[in-house]
Amino acid sequence: MKKLVLFALLLVFGPLQGQQWELAKEKSEISVYSRPLAGWEMKESRAEMYISANLEAVEAAIKRAEMRKKWMYETPLNENLEQVSDDEFYVYYQVDMPWPIENRDNVTHYKIHRLSATELRIDFRSCPKKKAKQAGFIRIEEMQGHWYFKDMGRGKLFVRQQLVAHAGGSIPAWLAKKSVIEGPYKTMTKFRALLE
Repeated sequence: MKKLVLFALLLVFGPLQGQQWELAKEKSEISVYSRPLAGWEMKESRAEMYISANLEAVEAAIKRAEMRKKWMYETPLNENLEQVSDDEFYVYYQVDMPWPIENRDNVTHYKIHRLSATELRIDFRSCPKKKAKQAGFIRIEEMQGHWYFKDMGRGKLFVRQQLVAHAGGSIPAWLAKKSVIEGPYKTMTKFRALLE
């Protein structure tokens, strides 16, 4: 009976997990994976690496606007919008897109989860109605993901960023691919450079 219930649950909830991850890029000890996800126009991405840092440093790099601007991909404007608590906050940022594509902007809600003394997960999702739309930008209406950090000991952290988004408006296939693969890769490269 237990096997039958488990099988039924897998049939119902299995498709929500998306397909298998495919390695899209591996360079400089950074791995970027992608996969199609039902209901999303762009592929989901997952980037992983190891860095020499601690949990306090990576948390600060995500919380502080002046630090986020140094590692977030193509975001010339990046500011804290609202601090709900020490573990919950809202961010507003603008994304540069190559001409003639219209630039995007996003309001993102972050929630920090301290899973253990050695693990930290930071969930994020778009909250498009939190700030009035800005002229000259297409608002990213749907985006969600997380950062996951695990202290491996001896000053090393495992880092994973996973996200999926609807970019809003129309973007060409080459740019969608670049956003899913090069965006996470460059983000991880800059994140590591900032912290090491």
